Amino acid sequence: MSQEVITVDLKMSIKDAAETMAKHNIGCLVVTKEKEPYGMISERDLLKKVIAVNKDYNSLKVEDIMHVPLTMAPQELSIIKASELIHNKGFRRLPISKDGKLVGIITETDITRALRMLLKDSLQKFIDDIST
Repeated sequence: MSQEVITVDLKMSIKDAAETMAKHNIGCLVVTKEKEPYGMISERDLLKKVIAVNKDYNSLKVEDIMHVPLTMAPQELSIIKASELIHNKGFRRLPISKDGKLVGIITETDITRALRMLLKDSLQKFIDDIST
């Protein structure tokens, strides 16, 4: 999980949001409303809802293209359950909360990496057990 989550206000311009993503080399931003997590905007949103339909990004705000409501998962959620949630909902990223506060974000890549490590460790333990 990435613990540094970049957030933007829903009234931010699309141009500024895109620049923020580029500056931080990230593919999504959690959108806040009155400083509370509210929605999400991704590179895919920019591509499909602005660039591909030739909309003027200077006249759009984040709230015009963001996904709402924001689905957040509790920090205690297992990696398997997080993977199922991402898959079942068609998400690529899942914000993580603790006591109702945003504490991180997990991506499909994070889950793949974690599951690969778990599988590798399990296979090594199995090999060690049958070798003795």
